[in-house]
Amino acid sequence: MMDARKREVLTNVEVLKRILAVVKFLGKQALPYRGYRNESAYSLEYQTVDHGNFLELILLIAEFDVPLNLHVKKIIETRKRR
Repeated sequence: MMDARKREVLTNVEVLKRILAVVKFLGKQALPYRGYRNESAYSLEYQTVDHGNFLELILLIAEFDVPLNLHVKKIIETRKRR
């Protein structure tokens, strides 16, 4: 039980590192986090929608990063159930 919890915590730490890297990048480049509309997790499964700089960078990194990809997929599935 503890091993599963430790793995989950370590995965969440890795996801958080990527999210903080995106926040630091946007701040360093003085880019806005949001777009004009559709910046919510409710529309993440639609790739033709502009989600804003923050979410678009998260989606880009998630294409190549397993922990972040799993996290994004989990968020999409959670939003579909609501």
